[in-house]
Amino acid sequence: MNTILYIDDDPDDIIIFQEVISAISHAYTLKSFTDPIQGLLALQHGEVKPGLAFLDVNMPKIGGKEVLRRIRAIHTLDHIPVIMYSTGMCEADKEIYLSLGANGCLKKADFIEDTTTGVVNILKTFFGTTVASV
Repeated sequence: MNTILYIDDDPDDIIIFQEVISAISHAYTLKSFTDPIQGLLALQHGEVKPGLAFLDVNMPKIGGKEVLRRIRAIHTLDHIPVIMYSTGMCEADKEIYLSLGANGCLKKADFIEDTTTGVVNILKTFFGTTVASV
């Protein structure tokens, strides 16, 4: 499964993330949602079957932490690796997310090159594939 789910309320962040994924490899399909509730519903109804999910932490309706809790509470979804993705990511936050069942954390970088490097490392870890050089 080379589908990646990305839930983030900021459309600009979604565009940047799509550019990063496209630059890495066209072998990945990104399914994105600006509304976390719609993203959860798509998961629950099987409309999206990702091999990996990235969740923005700070969103208005329900935050990434609550989305993570809900994913982990649904038996048919709890196998999906989830990466918490935020502009602010201190060690204490990471510990909380990991204790709630996140598989990793990634800080949103100021430069697209740094974001790409972080995403490449995560893709290698969870998909076990070699990706195009960045």
